[in-house]
Amino acid sequence: MISASDISAGLSNIQSTDNLTDLDALRVFWLGKNGLITKEFKQMSTLSKEQKADLAKVLNDFKSKILDAIAAQKNTLLDRAIDQELSKTKDVSLPSRRMHVGRIHPITQVINKLYHFFELRGFTSYSHDHNFELESEDNNFTFLNIPENHPARSMQDTFFIKDKVLRTHVSASQPRILKSIEPPIKAVVFGRVYRSDQPDATHVPVFHQMECLYVDDQCSFSHLKDTIDAFITYIFGKKMKIRYRSSYFPFTVPSVEIDVWLPQEKKWLEILGAGMVHPEVLRNAGHDPEKLRGFAFGVGIERLAMIYFGLSDVRQLYGADLDLLAGCNLWQ
Repeated sequence: MISASDISAGLSNIQSTDNLTDLDALRVFWLGKNGLITKEFKQMSTLSKEQKADLAKVLNDFKSKILDAIAAQKNTLLDRAIDQELSKTKDVSLPSRRMHVGRIHPITQVINKLYHFFELRGFTSYSHDHNFELESEDNNFTFLNIPENHPARSMQDTFFIKDKVLRTHVSASQPRILKSIEPPIKAVVFGRVYRSDQPDATHVPVFHQMECLYVDDQCSFSHLKDTIDAFITYIFGKKMKIRYRSSYFPFTVPSVEIDVWLPQEKKWLEILGAGMVHPEVLRNAGHDPEKLRGFAFGVGIERLAMIYFGLSDVRQLYGADLDLLAGCNLWQ
């Protein structure tokens, strides 16, 4: 029978062990398959029920003390080994390495700020509903009053996937919204669009747009102009020099394009197309254009980011210059 003095001596040996190999040997000596405590447990089969209970309590207490001592000594030896290694090979007085803190991408910053502006104006974002990158030709073209012979439908300008298309504009969400929501409608949608464009300083084949749609029985062009002027001022934090140019879009009438003046480059840059929702678009969605009017516009997110951050090439937003991207802070 193992006595209390045996356990006391065993604990002392464990605490004085100075390497992990000897410590493991002591573990096996006490707790291994043929260890002293293991053997004592095996001999309990010859004892009475009361004797078994008393002995089991003593042995479990011994076992617990041995396990705790081994675990504590193992931690002590590991810490000692780490300290020794550091003292030989590391200079802990050196300054720490530079930490690279993550940043929100400039495009996402612009989207977040636009979302915040339109939320304040009572618009609802449908970027999780009625927002599909793979669209039907009807939603992307037909329901938006784009005729079948329009050049945008050709294989040279649109990416076709069987009977679907990769949407060429976020305006493709308009038919879904108009059909599923009763006016008045105040909606915005953010998403990627796809066009067969040759990449250059202001064009990439995949980019981001925001579509804004407002429909009620009192809507006028002045509501459109007020909304555009306000959000441009909000985004850039100051009143910008902008111009409205008469244009043509099949899904709006009248239609305009809006340019922002770039003083350093001394040129105008188009950032969005807009207009009053075409009566045929309303009619295609089941609404009476004699009773309802609306405005819609689509803005290029990358173009806004380029102007705000002073970038000369839209491709910089997709490059690997982390210092440039990290330095873009729209909320500063």
